[in-house]
Amino acid sequence: MHPGEFAHVMDRSAARIPVTMAGAVEDYAQTLEGDIKRRQGHPPAPRAPHGDYRRSWTHTSGQAGSIVSADVHTSAPQAKRLEFGFTGPDRLGRVYHQAPRPHVKPAIEATTKEWEKTWKGAIDSALG
Repeated sequence: MHPGEFAHVMDRSAARIPVTMAGAVEDYAQTLEGDIKRRQGHPPAPRAPHGDYRRSWTHTSGQAGSIVSADVHTSAPQAKRLEFGFTGPDRLGRVYHQAPRPHVKPAIEATTKEWEKTWKGAIDSALG
């Protein structure tokens, strides 16, 4: 392959990577959000008697130039307390010794292995 032709192929492939990665990042965010929600109600994750906490989880994704990002989040005030536990008085003076009920970290660990395969596939696809 002629060097000029090679450069053209690389430029074209590089232009496709952000678009391909945007789809891969969106897929990952959806997968992570779903895994966090699925873990609700299954030990050691918190019980989900009403589903409000589960429904509070969502994700947003976006792209600025070649930077692609996603944020999986909740606005529920109890999220940190459930994930990491809580010992001490709350603002009303009630004392708690609440054990951690991790559900976010295990979901991240589980989905990250799959994500690695996904982004490698996205890059291969853009270059291919």
